[in-house]
Amino acid sequence: MGKNRKIIKKKKIDQAHFCFGVPTINRKDKRRYTAVLVEAMMCGNSSSRLYEQIREKNGLAYYVFSLGQLLTETGYTGVQAGVNSKKLDFVLELTRNEYINFYKTVKEAGLKRIKDFILGKSEMSLDKTNFWSDFVGQKLLLDNKVVSLQSELDKLKKVSLKEVKRFAEEFFKKDAFRLVVAKS
Repeated sequence: MGKNRKIIKKKKIDQAHFCFGVPTINRKDKRRYTAVLVEAMMCGNSSSRLYEQIREKNGLAYYVFSLGQLLTETGYTGVQAGVNSKKLDFVLELTRNEYINFYKTVKEAGLKRIKDFILGKSEMSLDKTNFWSDFVGQKLLLDNKVVSLQSELDKLKKVSLKEVKRFAEEFFKKDAFRLVVAKS
């Protein structure tokens, strides 16, 4: 990580909490569906790569969440986690390596699994007013248009493994990551 991209603020707490991410694309970029899938594969659910590596396999985290956003002019993807302070360096190295090597190791089965997860989650949310207000509200307020959920899901389904690998290779570079740590 570049020297100017690392912020450490010390505060008296029992654990270390970090946000680790990288700038990516804005919400109007045609690769936005790829960005959503990549973020979900990395840390979007309990079957994601970082959740599995950090929390399940190594038992090193209290929580692991994705923190990406696709905004009007820019975007970012990343992970936040709470870990034992003594294991912070190990977890950060594990996280960095998982991101950097993602484009080399991602497989079609993983892409299919995360697409199925997102499609299933969307279907289960159809009767929730907050799901619809968020979906319609974001599209109308930020993109000045209303689109059907099905058309958005169809675009997500069309993302190929090649597009996922290309996205990760472009953005997940060693010196591109930003890090914020809160620890005592």
